[in-house]
Amino acid sequence: MDIDIFFDYTCRHSFALHRLIEVDPPKVAIRWRTFSLKELRRSEAEPSLLLEPEKSFSVLALALAHAVEDVNFLDFHRLVFERVHASAHKLGSDDLFDLADAAGVTRKRFEDDRELLIQRLAEDQDEAMQRWNAHGTPTIVFDRATSVYFRFELEERGGSATWHLLEQIARSPWLLEAKRSR
Repeated sequence: MDIDIFFDYTCRHSFALHRLIEVDPPKVAIRWRTFSLKELRRSEAEPSLLLEPEKSFSVLALALAHAVEDVNFLDFHRLVFERVHASAHKLGSDDLFDLADAAGVTRKRFEDDRELLIQRLAEDQDEAMQRWNAHGTPTIVFDRATSVYFRFELEERGGSATWHLLEQIARSPWLLEAKRSR
């Protein structure tokens, strides 16, 4: 089984899922895919944030995730999630570039690859919305066949049992959407 996870660094539920995976990783291939909640929520009259990632901290973080994919993605991914949520979202673009630099991607490389990174952001965003009907993060795709959106809370247990349950729920043809009332 393969799992694609569409995430946004500013989403606490994506962060909680990231922590779950770190504590008890499933024994499957996981691909973290970018999905901008800001882009999802922008009005049609506003220009796309994906075209100018530097104007949005969260979109810039996602663009830099693409920049470090082939270098040191997991370390960058962990550090950005931890720093964003430890600082109550008060990091700046210089902080992000410092984390990317530590992962092996300089600001110059980002600028050199900027168009490609924007294209990758747009492709992930379009696939999430068009193919998987994503309306939030994390959206989890199982075997490129079934998608499901779940909101996670930070919890240090559950791991493999949680993954088995999620896969079973996602593959159930009779379940169209799940939402727990408070």
